[in-house]
Amino acid sequence: MSDPAYHLHSKFIVPKQKQADGFKKLMARDDKKIAEMEIEIQGLKNNLDKADDRDKAEKKIESRQRWLDVIKRERQKFQQEINTLESEIAAADKE
Repeated sequence: MSDPAYHLHSKFIVPKQKQADGFKKLMARDDKKIAEMEIEIQGLKNNLDKADDRDKAEKKIESRQRWLDVIKRERQKFQQEINTLESEIAAADKE
């Protein structure tokens, strides 16, 4: 027969680990988006002098930069959640 403490422990750990894994996947997605947006922004900045409508090009850069900041904040929140979940898992392992 299985140990009831292990069963309870397992019921707590598995969902927490699945949540952490889900956040890690979302972070990986955000990392990819961040890299793509940074490249795009740099390309827009490099071509700013060649732009037909400089004002429009500058606004596009600003817009992309705002979206990049949003994604970076989202990634940071995911990292905080992962840290919280992993510390909860570690605390449960010690019990």
